[in-house]
Amino acid sequence: MALIMATWAHANAVVAQHPAGGVLQDVDGRSFTSVVGYREGSMAVYQGAGIESDTWFHIPVPTVSWLPTTLRGGPSGRAFLDNFCVLFRTENCTVSAIHAWDGGQSRFYVAPVPNISAAQQMSGDWSQYGRTLEPSQTTDRIRMSNLFTPRTNSARHAMLFGLGISVKVNFGNIGPNPKRIIFLGAGANWHDVATG
Repeated sequence: MALIMATWAHANAVVAQHPAGGVLQDVDGRSFTSVVGYREGSMAVYQGAGIESDTWFHIPVPTVSWLPTTLRGGPSGRAFLDNFCVLFRTENCTVSAIHAWDGGQSRFYVAPVPNISAAQQMSGDWSQYGRTLEPSQTTDRIRMSNLFTPRTNSARHAMLFGLGISVKVNFGNIGPNPKRIIFLGAGANWHDVATG
């Protein structure tokens, strides 16, 4: 059995969890972008006000949870999440957590996104699929990547209702302005069997 498909969401699908209340500010003075972000053909930009360290953004990824008999290949007819990727760039802020959700059911994955060492934060350019930051001698020797492979007892997650990816951004009041997260998209690779 093998990977059967990939699905992607454009950055324009990203929404802020708390778009009001002063946590975000207008991007380059463009009206209302503090609420909805600034969208272009290739990206969505949000700018933090520098007063909040835990601002969440959510990305719905198109999901096929059941496969037709003629396409399924595997014995169950289910689609299993093999891995997912988040593409972004940061300016004077960091990504401190990435979670994966299955519809309204459950958070089934918390990504290994260490942010405790200044030399090993998820900041800068993560716009390349599968980018990896190798550990250094001065960090906790944790390899980071923007490609995540959730497993439960070595099994892939069988999606029930839809993949949602949540990204936590630290816009804390440190460093220069502007503090921006530039989302470029998120996607997933799907398999037709749970293990192997």
